[in-house]
Amino acid sequence: SAMFAFYGTLILKSFRTQSAYRVNLLITMVSGLLILFVQASVWQSLYGQGDLVAGVSFAQTITYVVINVFLRSLRIMPGNAIGNAVYTGRLGEDMLRPVNLALLNVASQLGQGMFFTVFLAMPTAVLGALLFGFLPPASAMALLLFAISALLGAAIFAIFDLTAGYMAFWLTGDWFVSWFEEALISLFGGTLLPIWFYPDWLSRVCDWLPFKYISFSAIDIYLGRVAVADAALVLLIQLGWIAILLGLERLIWSAAQRKITVQGG
Repeated sequence: SAMFAFYGTLILKSFRTQSAYRVNLLITMVSGLLILFVQASVWQSLYGQGDLVAGVSFAQTITYVVINVFLRSLRIMPGNAIGNAVYTGRLGEDMLRPVNLALLNVASQLGQGMFFTVFLAMPTAVLGALLFGFLPPASAMALLLFAISALLGAAIFAIFDLTAGYMAFWLTGDWFVSWFEEALISLFGGTLLPIWFYPDWLSRVCDWLPFKYISFSAIDIYLGRVAVADAALVLLIQLGWIAILLGLERLIWSAAQRKITVQGG
């Protein structure tokens, strides 16, 4: 249909736009490799000559770090784009278009995310694997379930970011929203320190929040730390969080629209 063609064109345009910033891409890749090198060096020092820490091998931890770099590129930030539109005054123009505002920003960010996945995350992950080592998936089925879980995790992040972005309608700035969002994911999502090494009480807290299902659970499946039979439950939990977050997103967007109407926007 014409609507699908419109969103497809928007994704392609966003993808092509990123290709114009080659120097920025190179700098980002170098910085990503440096961060990867620092993380790998720190873990190497922590492990020393030991084979296992908390039942986790050094190879598993390095594989986790490398995959995490790749999965990070799957995170699109439509909420950040909406926040910028609010503060620059572009939001009114966007809302006049006969399209869904959320889908408009998701499509735009999706093109950007696809570009960074292909030209940044994949080369960085490959180089990281060559430099520091990389474990294969536990099985072919584990690889398939990992891919599904990773995509569901990306959807969880996108909806959460979109919902957080609506805070721009009530706040005078949104930089601290992005900071708080990243802090939540780093702590409760295990992106900074794998949840394997958390105390039991904190690990249980993470089980009840959506953040570990953004990327940690997918890597757990890849490594075989979650059995194939149990992975189906993980996917169902991810689908459940997507449904919950979509409901929350609709509620907050409705409140934001009422605020625009009251203010005469």
